Amino acid sequence: MHTRLLIFSLLFLAFQPGRSQTPEALYESADFDGCIKACSRLIDKKEDLSLAYLYRAMAWSRKGDDGQ
Repeated sequence: MHTRLLIFSLLFLAFQPGRSQTPEALYESADFDGCIKACSRLIDKKEDLSLAYLYRAMAWSRKGDDGQ
């Protein structure tokens, strides 16, 4: 029983909805347009401003490096 609970808990943590939409996750997956949009939403809401500005600048830089 404990093993099933542990497996379920680990699967739940691994596949949490919304985690893939954070600026960090989008940047790490090389979705720079998505990262910029997610950061802009955070900035509009005035949430996590330093993190949002940092990841947005890094995404703009990487997007420019790719020639897009």
